Amino acid sequence: NNYAGIRFNYQYYGLEYADVVSKNSYAFQRNWLFIKQFHEFSIMPELYFDKFITRKKGYKWTSYFDFGFSYLVSHDHRKREQYLAFPLILGFKYNFYKNINALAEFHYSFTNTDMIDGYEDNKLYPQNHWNTYANYPFSPNNAYVSNIFQGSKAGNDALFSAKIGLSYTISSIY
Repeated sequence: NNYAGIRFNYQYYGLEYADVVSKNSYAFQRNWLFIKQFHEFSIMPELYFDKFITRKKGYKWTSYFDFGFSYLVSHDHRKREQYLAFPLILGFKYNFYKNINALAEFHYSFTNTDMIDGYEDNKLYPQNHWNTYANYPFSPNNAYVSNIFQGSKAGNDALFSAKIGLSYTISSIY
């Protein structure tokens, strides 16, 4: 209806981080690297703060809130990794042509894992762990190879993104 909808979403994105570019001395010495590609499938209700009716003047703009479940899949390593996430989205949508909308949104997802970046809490890793984990030919000059580092103790990982894009409204309410 004009105040709610159901959102089916697919996203493909990559996450990368290299300590070697950090200005933080601990991170620079740790010298970790991770690179992962994800497919995310989600379904969630979309609640509009303002009445939103495509093709009708005066109702073309709304802010909205989404929440729901998503399924994350990564194929970067020898085995397929699968995780659940619980996204919260705050966005703004403008209907500019027929059923096509422009949008801007902020997306925060809680996950059920601490392995999004490949490093678990309360586990020690040798500094060169990223060489075997990421299987990526990146080898900066490293004087701290014998050091051992621990992953964050913050709990499960979370993802945050901001994006602009286009959406298509399948049905219109008049």
